[in-house]
Amino acid sequence: MGTYNVHVPEHLELMASRRSKDLSVSIVEDLTVLYKLINLTGEGMEEYFTKEELSLLWEVFKNDEFDPERITEWPALLAWDMEDVEKYEKISAQFHADAQIIIEKLEALTPMQALWLLNYIRRSGEL
Repeated sequence: MGTYNVHVPEHLELMASRRSKDLSVSIVEDLTVLYKLINLTGEGMEEYFTKEELSLLWEVFKNDEFDPERITEWPALLAWDMEDVEKYEKISAQFHADAQIIIEKLEALTPMQALWLLNYIRRSGEL
């Protein structure tokens, strides 16, 4: 693949640094591990949501960004955003999905499962 010029904040550089390895190699290793963890978390998650629910979730969250510092709050934030969208836009009917069930499912997610969901939506394009 390509070579990228990426600014790594000092606190992340300290977390990724290894005594015996180049920082670039360390970052690639860390990213590999993190994406493998996301994929492991996702095993079975696609069945957690119906196709209609995933389509609605994609529509609601396709452009959203969540602060990484608040990852422990992501399940609640996702549920609140879903609740707000449904309250004001009433789009669940067009997707043949029950917004209240989706909200309950979002609230039950772990932060890692919420990360998987956002990663799935970002990488899937339109479902």
